Amino acid sequence: MYERNAIVIDRYFSSLFGFDKKNNIKNNANYYFELVEALEKYQNASDEENVIMTDFEKIAQKIKNTQSKQEDLELKERKYFEYRKILFENLDEDDLTLKKEFDKIENEISIIENDIKENAEIFVEEIKEFNDKSEIRNKCGRQRRVVENDYQKALDTTIENYKNISKDKLKEIKSFIKTENKQNIINQMKESILKNGAKEKVPFDSNVINKAIDISLYLEGKKAEILLSIYDKTTKLINEIKNDSIQIEKHLKHVNNFKSKLDFLNVITDYIIIFLDNERMNTIGGEEEHKKIMSEACEHLQEDLEEIQNMYSLIVKEINGKASKKQYKELYNIDYLNKLKEDERRFERDIKRLNMIGTVIYPDYWRIEGMEKIFDTFKQIMTNTYQVDLSEFEPLNITFEVKQKVIDSQTENDEAKNEIEEELNEDTNMYDSFEDTNNVTQESNEFEEEDKRKELKFDVLQKDSNSEEDEDDSEDEDEFQWDEDDENDELKFGNSKELVEEENDYEEEIELPDDLIEDKKNDEDDERDKEIDEILGIFDTDYTEENDNNDEQDEDHILQIEDDDELDDNVFEKEDDEEVKTEKSKKRSLFGRRK
Repeated sequence: MYERNAIVIDRYFSSLFGFDKKNNIKNNANYYFELVEALEKYQNASDEENVIMTDFEKIAQKIKNTQSKQEDLELKERKYFEYRKILFENLDEDDLTLKKEFDKIENEISIIENDIKENAEIFVEEIKEFNDKSEIRNKCGRQRRVVENDYQKALDTTIENYKNISKDKLKEIKSFIKTENKQNIINQMKESILKNGAKEKVPFDSNVINKAIDISLYLEGKKAEILLSIYDKTTKLINEIKNDSIQIEKHLKHVNNFKSKLDFLNVITDYIIIFLDNERMNTIGGEEEHKKIMSEACEHLQEDLEEIQNMYSLIVKEINGKASKKQYKELYNIDYLNKLKEDERRFERDIKRLNMIGTVIYPDYWRIEGMEKIFDTFKQIMTNTYQVDLSEFEPLNITFEVKQKVIDSQTENDEAKNEIEEELNEDTNMYDSFEDTNNVTQESNEFEEEDKRKELKFDVLQKDSNSEEDEDDSEDEDEFQWDEDDENDELKFGNSKELVEEENDYEEEIELPDDLIEDKKNDEDDERDKEIDEILGIFDTDYTEENDNNDEQDEDHILQIEDDDELDDNVFEKEDDEEVKTEKSKKRSLFGRRK
């Protein structure tokens, strides 16, 4: 049993870049991101605690001021008490002077008492605020200690991994990035993949493998460049922490930019994985068919890569601050993804109309799955990281389902309209043919009114007779009717020849309307035939050998009409001779083809 080629490629690069070792630059990038995040949280927690401590110190100072004011008020009140005591001991003052002094003392003491009361109320409010600030300070202190602990762990882990990364491996990675000729690496990867699929009945498609290797080399090279840049930033951050000169804002910006690039490159890698898995999903048709399908897949891959490259260049421009609205309009093409979804919906609609047994998978399902992830990742990066509103560069917000319902509704209306027109034309042609094959004399004015009544009655009867036919035919035509546009479209998603053969096979199973092939065995039908013959003035007594030839021509005309309705002539061949004769006689009586 083979191993997924995506795993083989991933294992090769893991060994090449040392990702299979405990300490490597990929882990360093993750630890760097975690350290910057932990450092930011620690600084925020420390700043928040400093603010709380400042507020706490302010309210504590207010309490001290209130207590000091209370002491001053009590001292001032005590002085008035002593002065009043002195007045009570002074017997030399006259009564008017004493009264005046006592009134003044009482007035001052009353003012002081009011100040003491107000100061006490202020003191109560300050104590309440002090207690609240104390609770917040304690809670903030606990949170700060937790964050500080996480930050210290992140710092220790980052330093431990950073110090133990192999310097030789770093040199190998730098050499890989600088080397332009990577044919030796390509050959090694091909050899591993061919060995992996040596026992496969349908061998791996060489074109698919070559494409996957080339793109993987490009992606992994880009990732390696970013990881080395993160390694350099880790060196700077550790030195800043040691020197207590951290520039957290710059490192946060680096994290956003590095993450944006890596996330987008990783989702492209996921797309290549789906591309490789699809290669093994299409081996059931044999080697020749598999080669044809993979050739189309490689062409589609190249088309998708152009859109992917456009989006990646937009990310780089946004990072460098050089992205403009014009560039977004030119490079961001969401209609590309919508077109893929529309093709899938059209394919599902066509398959549904064929009424095929079993499940038919859309051949380009892998493209939609991969490209949808890429577009979603791009939108998340631009919206969440760089606050770009992409709706300005997207079409009207009409969902694909709503749009498809409108198209289907219009198609059904057009089909119904065309169907009615075809039926009217058929009825007109049949009636005209009937007029031509019947030599009813209209020279005399005596028979004109009678002929009109006959024609009117014939129309009524024929309308009743055709109503059941129209109902049955309309159901079949609604179910298997193809849009005019769809008939001219080239099916890019599968073998159109097989689809046509399956459609024709199904058409052979369509039966004629019952009122054309069933025997009318009851008397009511016989009477109805006779009534039609009488109305048309057609009797068996006028039958001649020449008319018999006309009957054969009429039968050919009827069969021709049925061929226009896409009914199979083979149905008549399957009938017994007796049934065919009965059917012919029936058609003569129904359509009035005898004179």
